[in-house]
Amino acid sequence: MTLDALLKLPKTHETIQAIESFLSVTSNEQQIAHAKLFYASILFELHQHETSIQVLFEMLDSLKNKTDDPLYIDALSLWINNDLALNDFTSAKEHIEQKRRALPILKQYLYYIDLIEWAKAQDEPFEHYIDKALEDALPEAIRQKFHLIKLDRYVETGAFDLAMDTIRQLRNRLLSPEVSQTIRFIELDILLESKHYDAILNITQSGESPLFEYYHLSALIGLKKYHQASIYEVEHEKTFESLPIDVQKKIYLKLVELYEIQKDTLSMDNYQKKLKQLKKQEASSPKVVEPKPATVTPIQTEVIIEKKVIPVVEKRLIERSKDFEAIHRLLISGLSLKPELDTREKMRLLLAEGLSNLPFSTALIYHQDSLKQYKKERLYDKSIEKEDLFKSVLYIAYQKQEDIIEETDIIRWNHDLLTKAPYDTNQVKRVYCYPLEGGAIAYYQIDNANALFYDDYLKLLSTLLEKLLLTANQSDKTAAKLDLFEAIVNSNLFAIKLETEEGITLNPLATQWFGLDTHTTLSAFLTQMKGEDQIKYQQFKQNLSKTNNAQTILYTYHDRIIEETALWIHSKGNAILLSECHDITNRVFEKNELESQARIDGLSSELNAYAFHIDSAMWFNQKATFVLIQLSGLDAIESLYGKPKVDEFFNEFIQITKGLLEGSTLYVFDRQQTMLVLPYNDVRTVEKNLNHYFKMLKDTPSKVLSKQPFLAYAGVIRYPVNTTETKLDKFLRFIHLALEKAKRRFAITPFQYFDFQDYQEEQFEVSVIEQMDEAITHEQLKLSYTPIIHLLTNKVFLYQVNPYMDALSVDANYYYLIAKKRLQIDRLDKYVLKTAFKYLNQLSKSTDKYIRISIAIDEDTFRLKDFNAYVIGLFKQYDLPYSVIELAIKSTGLSPVELMKTKELADLGIHIGVSEWVHATTPSVHFIHRKEPMKLDQIRTFDFILSFKDFLHNHQMGLIFEHLDDADKRKLKDYAPIYVKEQKLSYTEEKLTALIEGVK
Repeated sequence: MTLDALLKLPKTHETIQAIESFLSVTSNEQQIAHAKLFYASILFELHQHETSIQVLFEMLDSLKNKTDDPLYIDALSLWINNDLALNDFTSAKEHIEQKRRALPILKQYLYYIDLIEWAKAQDEPFEHYIDKALEDALPEAIRQKFHLIKLDRYVETGAFDLAMDTIRQLRNRLLSPEVSQTIRFIELDILLESKHYDAILNITQSGESPLFEYYHLSALIGLKKYHQASIYEVEHEKTFESLPIDVQKKIYLKLVELYEIQKDTLSMDNYQKKLKQLKKQEASSPKVVEPKPATVTPIQTEVIIEKKVIPVVEKRLIERSKDFEAIHRLLISGLSLKPELDTREKMRLLLAEGLSNLPFSTALIYHQDSLKQYKKERLYDKSIEKEDLFKSVLYIAYQKQEDIIEETDIIRWNHDLLTKAPYDTNQVKRVYCYPLEGGAIAYYQIDNANALFYDDYLKLLSTLLEKLLLTANQSDKTAAKLDLFEAIVNSNLFAIKLETEEGITLNPLATQWFGLDTHTTLSAFLTQMKGEDQIKYQQFKQNLSKTNNAQTILYTYHDRIIEETALWIHSKGNAILLSECHDITNRVFEKNELESQARIDGLSSELNAYAFHIDSAMWFNQKATFVLIQLSGLDAIESLYGKPKVDEFFNEFIQITKGLLEGSTLYVFDRQQTMLVLPYNDVRTVEKNLNHYFKMLKDTPSKVLSKQPFLAYAGVIRYPVNTTETKLDKFLRFIHLALEKAKRRFAITPFQYFDFQDYQEEQFEVSVIEQMDEAITHEQLKLSYTPIIHLLTNKVFLYQVNPYMDALSVDANYYYLIAKKRLQIDRLDKYVLKTAFKYLNQLSKSTDKYIRISIAIDEDTFRLKDFNAYVIGLFKQYDLPYSVIELAIKSTGLSPVELMKTKELADLGIHIGVSEWVHATTPSVHFIHRKEPMKLDQIRTFDFILSFKDFLHNHQMGLIFEHLDDADKRKLKDYAPIYVKEQKLSYTEEKLTALIEGVK
């Protein structure tokens, strides 16, 4: 047995014996490798995976020096499949990598396909493998395959939005018909699952595929259009029966649902019976699709055909010459058909002339899902069942696009579409079948005459018939397009204007609007416009001639405002200006009305923020002063008197402001802020008027709330003196910065000018807080440890903890300042606490020692309800003694409740530090931190420290100076409770650990 014959055998135990016999007699290494690979694949199919791997191991060993051999890659692919079947994912990954190294560059995409299957087998995500594959240069068909895998994954996980985006991307590519059909049905499934029934109807109403009928019916039922669904069922009942069984089942289930809703018992019972028949049909049909005579020698059939065809080819030229006259007559008949005849009649006449006096009883023409039969000079329409068509030679020729000529006694597709049974060999001796574009044509020969001449002759006849069908199809499409175009132009959906060199053509709605005839001249059209609009329209046309894009123009025609969108279309040397016109008179009027209403604040009837947005360009083109005023104390008023009283109070403030600053334009931004625009920017005038305004505002009593003064502050920009910024969002940011500065300096002056340095500082603060936030999020904000020295012993008593970042050279106190300003202080404090505790835990494990540390805590953090619980939780988490931690609370005053919180912590052994002298008498306080620099050269200061020293000593408290000169340190050296921070020393965690371990 040859290798080719061996490889065509079915994958059974008997074939394994044949392979072993083959291997025992052959010595060709390449054939042995082929046979072993086939052997291993059979073992895989029979689920003998271990044995299959053993065969592959031997085979790959023989190919170890031939890794570029395709058999090497095929063997690895089969080994990977065996590994996955055995759930040996580690081995599978190793062989996937081995296969990747052997793959040629142009087939590296197979590596990602293997990885996808490997991930699927483990039920792991695999989308990232698809993304990596798509980054490479891939053949278009392979790229589409990866997109389809991704699309299936989206559908499985219910990510329908991503699935629809993928479908839209795929449609921008040149897709094969199979891929186009696949994504069409996936799209329909998604739309059905997400209940987008209208979109389904837009797709399925084309009738592009019979399989659309299930979706069309489901959409009608989903939209509760039950009557239309019933009509659709009646019209397509016969078509349903031609569909595949699984589709029929889904349709019948839908119809049962429909008639159950309509309480149509008769129709419901009918489709329930059909469902039962389908189940019986499924049960009776064989489960294995593979044909039974798998071991029958199909090779003999091919050999027989070759024996008949090859000798004939040698005589082809002689016999063609002999019958040239018959072919010539056929050509004359095909080319001389009268053009006024319809396509059906032309086909009938051509077949009658072509098959006259020839031994052919019938011709079957299958084209675009329709079937026609020619017999005895007549052409009949025949019904066609899909199941019968798929079994026929017509369908095979159409699918393969190959000529098929076979005797009926040995024909491979022995199913006659006319009788729906095998061919009657007494009536039909031979079948000739030729593919067409969109179908095929078959001729039934009734005698055993030589096939040579008839093959050439019938091929020509089929070509002539195909030309008739294609010409008719194209004519129908052209006529349909012309009808559609005419219907669109003549519709009243919108006004259409067509302009050529000959003149202008208007559709009915356009003739009504413009008051012109359907066909008119350009001059007649232009004379009805205003002079300036005529000039504008001519310029519009000139601009259009320079571009291929559509452009829009507005002009007044009679008493209408017309919006015209036009585009030049060039077709076969002709140029047409196509215009779509809309009457927007009412729209423009409504827009103007709405804009005027949108500019007014509803409560105060003054101009609002939107009006300022519109007017800002005007103000930026002249000298002006912008004053953003915020009325203070409204929250307190609202809590006492309610929102309506706040609105009255604010409206009163607006009226007073307008009266005090005459000539200004006022815009209401919200219930607290107003923008005043003064039509001058001279600094003296501005200062004089604003000082007068705020003085009078303070002295003016309120009529709404007699005891409530008007307290306001303002940010000011003299334009273009303080800034030349024209971008509104950035300008507003500038003036808000000036307002914030006025709030901070309200005790000095109620208004502040914008300074660009304020913006730079604000940008720097934003940068710092963003970097700090990023560092905290990723636990990259570092801590440094500064020693605090006991002056009496000159030894380190504890270490003060401070945050820092390598990328920023700023003082540690700046981090706390910015964090507090940006409302992030609690996040920073908690991070420093947790990181310091974590370091102490690691230090104790590595050195078996502890150090005392002082951690600064802001008053806002300390006031959090969960602060004590958070700190105590850290002690338990990191297993630290309470006595090694001092919490230095930065506060100007603690309430009795907060002092109780310090006592709760102190009772555990935690040291408490404060920043104010007044808290020295609090029992829970252990340290007083003085951050401001102190000079002891003044007698009063020195005496105070000395007198306070005894108090500290008696109550076991300490005084920590952050800034103290060396001379002052010497003065206090002999006093036990005094400690000083060594500003010039600071250790990282690594350096401090090394120091404690004694490493120099």
